[in-house]
Amino acid sequence: MIIFYHTLASVAEFAARYRRKIFLILGTFDGLHPGHIKCLEDTRKIAGNNALIVVGVRSDSMVLFMKGKTPAPEWERSVAITQYNHLVDFVIIVDEGLNDDGILATEILGLLKPHYLVVDKDCGLLQQRRKMCKERKIKIILSDHQSPLGLEGISSSENEQKFSALSP
Repeated sequence: MIIFYHTLASVAEFAARYRRKIFLILGTFDGLHPGHIKCLEDTRKIAGNNALIVVGVRSDSMVLFMKGKTPAPEWERSVAITQYNHLVDFVIIVDEGLNDDGILATEILGLLKPHYLVVDKDCGLLQQRRKMCKERKIKIILSDHQSPLGLEGISSSENEQKFSALSP
């Protein structure tokens, strides 16, 4: 389901009321490829069926700024992700604050209050993400589309123990 900025606080309230963890994945999702699908599948596997997975799709203006071109329009990319509704609960378009029309990722973190932020290890914004998460006590989960996701700075075996504790 595609959601809008004004509904984020309601999603956070729902999650708190029913003790559900929120996992947030931010990305461009230009040309939904097997690596994207693997990230969604791994996140669902780690999160379990009781958690909420929210995908933030970068706005056209942010993609243009970062990559110098725009892929399929943001709405098409968002709708493509909703086809994986067994993996994703909500999709929102995210703007990193390059224009006054967009939603800042920091505002989304503040309103949604995710427990985990899933970030590609090659993300150009990784340092910003680390800072934002540290300030809000949000755990970062790194993805590289080639190996299982893992909490940043923790070995694979420790990750398995941590993730098994997360599942209901």
